[in-house]
Amino acid sequence: NLLLIESSEKIIDVVTRMLRRTSFKLNLDFSRSARDALDMLVPELYDVAFANLSLADASGVETAFRVIARSPSTKVVTFGNHPQYTPAALKSLGVAAHLPVPFEPHALELALHDVFGLWQPYVLKAIDKVEKLDQTGVDHLFRPSAGAAP
Repeated sequence: NLLLIESSEKIIDVVTRMLRRTSFKLNLDFSRSARDALDMLVPELYDVAFANLSLADASGVETAFRVIARSPSTKVVTFGNHPQYTPAALKSLGVAAHLPVPFEPHALELALHDVFGLWQPYVLKAIDKVEKLDQTGVDHLFRPSAGAAP
């Protein structure tokens, strides 16, 4: 379950399209204001909350920290830019991941993998390829042949 906290309809549309193209099956809820987000935030209900740092009605940073305080099990991913908070500072204050704007769908996918502590898709593909190799067919590549110089 994911709560998207964003006041701009245009940004909601863009981020929603990106989220729907990830490898995750997400139940999306939207909040167009900080106040609504905090009213909607039942502890333990949302796995992830995406919060824009520059909300129209309130400080996105304050909203993100209030989400963390109200529901510690909800992973907060912030996006946007804020002059006072670097991504490292946000992480040290409890934000699970930060996406500077503009970001691409690939960055969003990687952030979700990091938030849930999952391996990145490229690692899984590499492991799958290695497991499919016939080890007897490649052993000769790592052993010197009988007539080769040492």
